[in-house]
Amino acid sequence: MTKPVIKLSHVHIPNRLDISKQEITINQGDKVAILGQPDAGQTAIFDSLLQQVTYSGTIDWQIPMNQLGVYFNHNDYPSPSRLKVKELVKLVLKKPQRTLKQFYEDNQLVDIKNEMLQNLTELESRHLTLTLVLAQEPAVYLIDGLTTELDTASRHQLSNQLIQATQQ
Repeated sequence: MTKPVIKLSHVHIPNRLDISKQEITINQGDKVAILGQPDAGQTAIFDSLLQQVTYSGTIDWQIPMNQLGVYFNHNDYPSPSRLKVKELVKLVLKKPQRTLKQFYEDNQLVDIKNEMLQNLTELESRHLTLTLVLAQEPAVYLIDGLTTELDTASRHQLSNQLIQATQQ
């Protein structure tokens, strides 16, 4: 039997989202994609799930919020950041399951580990962020705008990274 992880019931955000006539249940192990044109409400769903906006309706989490891995398409690294990639990795990885050298190799970060965060390309920055979110191995991943505004090759690369990491 599958275990519900998130239940949304009759959620409405004025001028942003109206799924007030629907109930959505996401079960453990489900892989759910919310697709649509820009400004169709995908980010509004994430904002409501993360309790970043006022909404009516009910969102019932069956897991603690600290078991979420959250990715937004724009990183909020301090700018200008004085951190290097390797310093951020050490801060985020609380208890590495393998050596850092192996982590960099497994995640194709060797070439950028000594780069300053502010000097990363958009693709490198998104790859790093996705890698760090996935490394936390949360119960639920919320990924918003993974490939927004990227070229086709970059979209393919990040999508494949996500698919490979979430295969069961």
